[in-house]
Amino acid sequence: NATLSIPRDTVVDIPGHGRNKINAAYAIGGAALTVQTIKQYLGIDIDHVFEVNFDNFPDLVDAMGGINYTGGCVVSRINGGFKNGGYTLRLHRGTTHIDGKQALALARTRHNLCNPKENDLTRARRQQKVISAMKSRVFSPAGFIRLPFISWNAPKTLKTDMRGPALLGYAIGTALSGSAQTEILKPSGGVTLPDGGAGLVVSDAEKQADVKRFLAA
Repeated sequence: NATLSIPRDTVVDIPGHGRNKINAAYAIGGAALTVQTIKQYLGIDIDHVFEVNFDNFPDLVDAMGGINYTGGCVVSRINGGFKNGGYTLRLHRGTTHIDGKQALALARTRHNLCNPKENDLTRARRQQKVISAMKSRVFSPAGFIRLPFISWNAPKTLKTDMRGPALLGYAIGTALSGSAQTEILKPSGGVTLPDGGAGLVVSDAEKQADVKRFLAA
């Protein structure tokens, strides 16, 4: 298995809606328009779709009994942090056992006060670490004991266009695979959108090279 991550601020042509950041495709037309946009942008076929419901994401992690996350120091204030009614995350460098709320905050962290030089590419890699940690937990002895709870919460968190119990099981397993190296489209520069917002552009050469490595994995 292999994964290819597209930074959310990557500017693409959204069919019927002009140039915008790729995350706007989902806001405009949901999964269908997002698939159409990615197929056009990358020039590859997409067979199935998995959507993660972040409202239920903490419940799935908690059903696993939490996960062990290994990485650098992280200090982030989601929605302004505790002082402003949001959530403050503090993790020391190394391995930390985290619960569902911490895992969600970690996945959402864009501005790490512990390392201001981080960017969206760092965020994508961190999210893949979270998914990999979830896989490790599922296949651990503790995860096996908690399998009924995990099975109950997984369908609430993961949505797919695949049908049938066997296919749903495959979807969950694929979504939690997380072991292969993640390719991340590397921006070659920035661009200003018509509304004044800033976006990222990926050169055709970089895009073709990343897609080629992804398909060959």
